[in-house]
Amino acid sequence: GKYNERDSQFIANENAYDDGQHGRGGFRTDWQQGKQNFTVQGDLFSTSTSTTKRPSSAPFTLYEEEAEANGGNLLGRYRSQLSTSSSLMIQGYFDRSNRQSATIDNGLTTFDIEAQHTFKASGSHAMIWGAGYRYNRDRTIFSSPLISMEPEKSKDHIYHLFAQDEITLRPEQLYLTIGAKTEHNSYTGTELQPNLRLSWLMDKSTLWGAVSRAVRTPSRIEDGQQITTPPSQGNKDLEAEKLTAYEAGLRHQFGPGSIDLALFYHDYDTLICTDVLNGVITWVDSKEAETWGAELAGRYHLGESWQLLATYSYLHVDWNIAGDNSSPEHQFMVESRWNINEQWQFYCRYYIVSHIDAYDIPSYNDVNLRLAWQASSQVLLELNGQNLLNSSRLEFFGDRYNNINQATENQRAAYLKVTMQF
Repeated sequence: GKYNERDSQFIANENAYDDGQHGRGGFRTDWQQGKQNFTVQGDLFSTSTSTTKRPSSAPFTLYEEEAEANGGNLLGRYRSQLSTSSSLMIQGYFDRSNRQSATIDNGLTTFDIEAQHTFKASGSHAMIWGAGYRYNRDRTIFSSPLISMEPEKSKDHIYHLFAQDEITLRPEQLYLTIGAKTEHNSYTGTELQPNLRLSWLMDKSTLWGAVSRAVRTPSRIEDGQQITTPPSQGNKDLEAEKLTAYEAGLRHQFGPGSIDLALFYHDYDTLICTDVLNGVITWVDSKEAETWGAELAGRYHLGESWQLLATYSYLHVDWNIAGDNSSPEHQFMVESRWNINEQWQFYCRYYIVSHIDAYDIPSYNDVNLRLAWQASSQVLLELNGQNLLNSSRLEFFGDRYNNINQATENQRAAYLKVTMQF
């Protein structure tokens, strides 16, 4: 079980009204019968949260809207080793959640089942194939007559087939992976998502490259939300967003350390965003974008008990629409992990995040600390400090659907965490 309570953050020195209480409990059991393995697990949760709202007309004073949410899920998994080179997995999942507030009554029920078969087709082919089905039942009812979801209740059916073949071109050195997933959904019909990956294993290095295609289907809001003032409406003729990703990387190990470099170029098509057509705000799928960048990560062991980690990422976004980048262009992090002895640990992380143009959030740097004491084999105590260099700072923008146009400030924080295992 787990329970946590968080107080409000700030918006320009005002109360952000985003406090909340979260409780969760669950179980998991595993057992084996010969070559067959079984897993059953489930969770229940209950939350009480607040959301910051800003009226659309004067006076523009922030106010609090409380919401209650609860739900649970149950998962069952069956695995069978059919032979030394063949296995079967069947998994079923059920989830139900509800959320109520003064403005919305929302519920979602999901049932999902999938089967996967793994086998060796020959000495050089490792195959995986399978199929799945997902059923979603959604209820979204707004209390205000100015906003509605069309229809208020919906049922979605998603079917998918997938297959992958890992081909050994040169044993223990060169591997080619070819795969594809085809999915039929209730919004855009049938979508194909293929992928291709090549890996070259050398003495202390691995060189790889990949090309893949992914899609995102329209959401319920983009498909059917209707607002009277200002006039806006969903679009039931939207296509799926499409991504073609080109990626390559190198991993090299040397002595007590390793370094990873990844390069990427992503081409987005039929992106969904809002536009004004005949005086009505609506969703359109005619936008495009390109992103490219790099990620660099290193790890170095100064001894058996002390290691240093560092990461750097660069992201460039090129839109064909007006607007600035909503993600930081540069991010850097360095972390020290010191296991003082068998009982004590001390971690220190320093990071830098560059300016976010779209929301005019300035760059910042900060420090997080963690001191942990393993009091016994069942009890772990941690003292954590977060955002220690700033009393409060902007990090992200508020939810665009909450009628709020200011960013939430993260505060300096310290907390004690106790973990007990039975």
